[in-house]
Amino acid sequence: MSKKDPGEKNPHWRFGFYWMCARIIRGPTPPRNF
Repeated sequence: MSKKDPGEKNPHWRFGFYWMCARIIRGPTPPRNF
C-alpha cells in the first residue's frame, strides 16, 4: 500500500468510503451487511 492511501493509517476512512458508495447506490438507508 502506498503512503498516499488514507486507508493505510485510517481503516475507518475506507469503511466510510464504501458506506458512502453503497448509500448512493442503494438509497438513504445505510447497509447493515458491513
